[in-house]
Amino acid sequence: MKERNRTISRILLIVSAGILLLQTLLMALLLKESVTMRIAMPLLFLVGEIIAGGVLCFATLNPDKFNRNYTLKKREGGLRFERITYGPDPEGLRYISAGINTLAIVLIFAAIAAALLWPERFNGDFFIPVVSVSMIMVISVVFAVTEMKLRKKIE
Repeated sequence: MKERNRTISRILLIVSAGILLLQTLLMALLLKESVTMRIAMPLLFLVGEIIAGGVLCFATLNPDKFNRNYTLKKREGGLRFERITYGPDPEGLRYISAGINTLAIVLIFAAIAAALLWPERFNGDFFIPVVSVSMIMVISVVFAVTEMKLRKKIE
């Protein structure tokens, strides 16, 4: 089961890399700016996506090292902060979560690139916020569902 989930994660990462490569090439070739901007803008997007995707992937796969999460729990008639312990992941569900989250980050950057390349087709004032908010919601839901499922197994 864990190997199957790792394979799914690798497929999602390959799809993300393909979208990233296509986006970088399209921006380098089709951007209607100076030569400096045609080189700098795709590289800036490339570095930003690699950093954002890498940090999100690491945080998803290693939540106990990256996130010391506290939540409010009702104790002794009042609300108290309590530290959440992250459960083990014997099935590799966090791998799928990391792959989906990385794909969502790439899609956010791809939406921004599409709005830059084709402003007449993709209205940046509407298109970018809608895609960004929806992808951030996907990231949040996938992370929450994965962690809730893993937490239920240790309780």
